[in-house]
Amino acid sequence: MLLSTSVLLLASSAALASQAPARRDEWQPTPICMYMTNEVNWQGQAANLCAVPTYCGNTLPEGLTGNVTSAGPPKGVTCFLYSEEHCTGDISDPIVWPGYSDLSNPLIDFSKKARSWKCWKWCGYIDDVSSSSVGSTSSTAAASSQITATLSLSDLSSATSGSVTRQITTTIAA
Repeated sequence: MLLSTSVLLLASSAALASQAPARRDEWQPTPICMYMTNEVNWQGQAANLCAVPTYCGNTLPEGLTGNVTSAGPPKGVTCFLYSEEHCTGDISDPIVWPGYSDLSNPLIDFSKKARSWKCWKWCGYIDDVSSSSVGSTSSTAAASSQITATLSLSDLSSATSGSVTRQITTTIAA
């Protein structure tokens, strides 16, 4: 009895080991969407257009082609509008959540120009949390934010035992 149970257990273990692992859902591209309307303030004809990241939404639905006045993606996504089909022609500035309720805003100035679109998902973005953070300090006298990053690389060669340090400072006007 013990021998037959062991043989059965061994046979079922071998069968499981020979099967290929199942594909995991997170390995598949997840579609991301961009919401667009043909009137300001998210009014008028609307469409929530979805595609896998980096895929060009080659055309827009009738009523939106060359007529988009509001556009916005979900959090964690950056999208661009293009003035021609197949993601060619002029390209808009980046559009991130919550988007633009009026694309004639001088910051983007792309109202009624869009004929195609493309989006990218941010690496490491999970809901409201990003996988990276940047420290910043504020200078009230200069009315700007200063971001400083220090990079150190150890020299691992046998000839020297020093290290290289670089400091990068970027000032962003407030």
